[in-house]
Amino acid sequence: DGAVPTERASAVTIPTLIMTGGATIPFMHATAQALEAAIPNAQRRVLDGQTHDVAAEVVAPQLIEFFNS
Repeated sequence: DGAVPTERASAVTIPTLIMTGGATIPFMHATAQALEAAIPNAQRRVLDGQTHDVAAEVVAPQLIEFFNS
């Protein structure tokens, strides 16, 4: 039905990185925002200029920073 499973997501207890491309489909931004609000310890990053097919050279530094923090 397209609903974001926020109740289920709220049970996630590990640090979580949520990323969206800045040029992706609008519903993905809304979904990412809902998940960020629902998941404790969630971080959200918007990758400027990226679509859903994020370039590896853009996503890699984000992953490195997240896993090193």
